[in-house]
Amino acid sequence: MTGAMIVPGMEEQLLHAELLNLFNEKRDTGFILKWITPRLRDYLGCEALGIRIKDSHGNIPYAETAGFDESFLAREGSLCVRTDSCVCINIIEGKYDPGLPFYTPNGSCFTTDLQNLTPILDGMKKGTFRGECVRRGWGVLGVVPIRFAHQHFGVIHFVSKEEGGIGQEQLKFIENIASVIGLFLHADSAAREKENEFLAVVQKIIHDLKNPLTAIQGFSELIAVKYLDQDNDDVRDMVERILRNAEYIEHLVNGFGEFAHYTGHNVERSVKIDLREFVPGIVSDMDLLGKDSLEIKISGNTPVILYPSFSLRRILSNLIGNAVKYTPEDRVPKVEIGCYEKEDFYQVWVKDSGSGINADEVEKVFWPLYRSTDVKNIQGSGLGLSICKKLVEKHGGNIWVYSDKGKGSTFHFTIPK
Repeated sequence: MTGAMIVPGMEEQLLHAELLNLFNEKRDTGFILKWITPRLRDYLGCEALGIRIKDSHGNIPYAETAGFDESFLAREGSLCVRTDSCVCINIIEGKYDPGLPFYTPNGSCFTTDLQNLTPILDGMKKGTFRGECVRRGWGVLGVVPIRFAHQHFGVIHFVSKEEGGIGQEQLKFIENIASVIGLFLHADSAAREKENEFLAVVQKIIHDLKNPLTAIQGFSELIAVKYLDQDNDDVRDMVERILRNAEYIEHLVNGFGEFAHYTGHNVERSVKIDLREFVPGIVSDMDLLGKDSLEIKISGNTPVILYPSFSLRRILSNLIGNAVKYTPEDRVPKVEIGCYEKEDFYQVWVKDSGSGINADEVEKVFWPLYRSTDVKNIQGSGLGLSICKKLVEKHGGNIWVYSDKGKGSTFHFTIPK
């Protein structure tokens, strides 16, 4: 007996397991939809497949597609549940007649005879359906709802001219995948609501702290002007302490503002970045904290990556800045940066010659406000690495660190392709 035995349903099981694994890795929505779309198209063997997600304005643009041409997307991408009629819109809105043969019990529309489907043809005559799929000559149409409970998020839309290629079992699997995506979108939506509540509280605290902080600093400076020229060591010491603590509070308030900004879901456009050209620009803009020099090296042949430049600048400047800050005074700060290319992602690493991190603290350093017990005399808010973590995860990656106490640390973070 030769060859591997094909187990029925194995392809579905593997695809389902890989999708769940991406959810467990906390990949962002964009990465997951980009990953699953071509795989579902290949699984069905259809000509084109797209995933539409409804936004807050009722628009249902394609978030990801595989196989649809630009003219079709230009025609269909502007559909809105509030102004248009279409099979896709009916499915997203949960409006379907379960008594009609082309609707499934799960609320999907599926037909292998689209060119003769009377309701769509009648809708085209009345001008209520665009019927672009019919005009393109496709015979097979599937529109599967992406939902969780009574929440409708979008649809998986696939088309083909091959009548016999897609059956009920494949359709049921797509419905199963759609329900998993719906569960993820529900969880993501709930997490965003909690994040927005958190951000509102943080912004209120920041606003309420700024006025009294300004007053403390102002009155302290007035006292300093009036009394520090007198020979009174006690007054001088107290005023200097007040000013130092006020400066630290101001640093914390600014840090919280930055943390809140990066925690939000502001969208950045990804651009092509060559690390060999990108990193020197970061270093030239940095304050090296009184260090005389910084030895920085880009290792190996780094690939060109696609990433939001502002976020990458913030991540790398934090990691390079920490390397400088935590390098002992008797050493020249050394930083080496490299990037590995994997099948589905890039892995960037930043190696430093700093003081290193205790073994029991390598996970805690990414916690907001966490500061190692060994760095009490080094200025910082404890928010830098937590901001890095937020940014990396927001763009679908992971970040971690390996460290050798007294010899330095190597931070790694991933960038999805």
